[in-house]
Amino acid sequence: MSSPRPRASYVASESIRAARTCRDHLAGRLGIAVADALLDDGDLRDDAEQRLSALGLDVDRLRSERRPFVRLCTDWTERRPHVAGAVGGALASRLFALGWIERVDETRAVRLTEAGSKGLRERLQARV
Repeated sequence: MSSPRPRASYVASESIRAARTCRDHLAGRLGIAVADALLDDGDLRDDAEQRLSALGLDVDRLRSERRPFVRLCTDWTERRPHVAGAVGGALASRLFALGWIERVDETRAVRLTEAGSKGLRERLQARV
């Protein structure tokens, strides 16, 4: 008799661990890499707003939203924070629009495209 298989709810697939959405923002290793590039002790790095603006985000509009400008969300697979709030949601939307990330089937998993990998390294200095 074979050993029992782990319950699916306890096993995260590699694609979910690599990159996914968490509500409307990025999570997984990709979300952590973006957070590391943008944040310093939970606050935006000095040049982060400039880099976000260069990607096409209206930082002033994001500051005026009802939701927090930047909020940290603890990643359940990586146990480290990723960027949520207005910035997190707008950034994920923008990366989808640029074709830098794309959905994997009908899941929350996302795939970083070749253009996205290059763009995130060059524009945000993310280690992806």
